[in-house]
Amino acid sequence: MFDQHLRACQITLSPSPSFEAVYAYVHWSSFNSYVICLYRPGSRAATDAFIDDLSGLLESVATFTSPVIVIGVFNIHVDVATDPTAIKFDNVLKT
Repeated sequence: MFDQHLRACQITLSPSPSFEAVYAYVHWSSFNSYVICLYRPGSRAATDAFIDDLSGLLESVATFTSPVIVIGVFNIHVDVATDPTAIKFDNVLKT
C-alpha cells in the first residue's frame, strides 16, 4: 500500500537498556500521532528494570500534544493473572 500523503519522521527519545524501540511522528490527512514500536527480548525474564523503564517512557510521552500509539512485542505472559510481572505491567498500562 502506498499513499503519497502519508508522512513519518523518526524522532529521538532517551534509549532504554531493557528494550529496543523505534519512535516516529506520523501525519496522514488530519491524523497526527506518535508511534512507539517496542521490542523486549523474550530470551530472558522481564525484570523490574523493564517495568521502570517502560513507566518512565510512558511518563515522558504523556505530555505530547498528539496521541501516542505503543505497539510491539513485550514477551510478558499477561494471560497468567497471577504472574507478578504481568500484574506490574498491567498496572503501568492503567496509570
